[in-house]
Amino acid sequence: MTKLKAIPEADGSGSLFDNTLLVWARDMGDAVSHNQKNMRFVFAGGAGGYLKTAPTGRYLHFAGADPTDRHERALLSICDAMGISTFAGFGDPKLSAKTPLPGLAA
Repeated sequence: MTKLKAIPEADGSGSLFDNTLLVWARDMGDAVSHNQKNMRFVFAGGAGGYLKTAPTGRYLHFAGADPTDRHERALLSICDAMGISTFAGFGDPKLSAKTPLPGLAA
């Protein structure tokens, strides 16, 4: 991330970091139980202005929501950040919300 922050965009729109979305996640929250509870995602960068940012970072906790729903919606947020906003056919058709997670987008 430090190297991305040091590389300016040719058009003056900030750094490469400002226009990149880095995602770190595991495929299971609890591998022993093979479930998606307590699953963490780290989103870094500005994603070209998509992410709502704060100087010291932000922590969002989506308590009470179905863990599978949160996982899929995190993936939908990544799609949305890349300009893909039609989610038909993506993921489990029985899930309640086919929308990105609230609070991520600026």
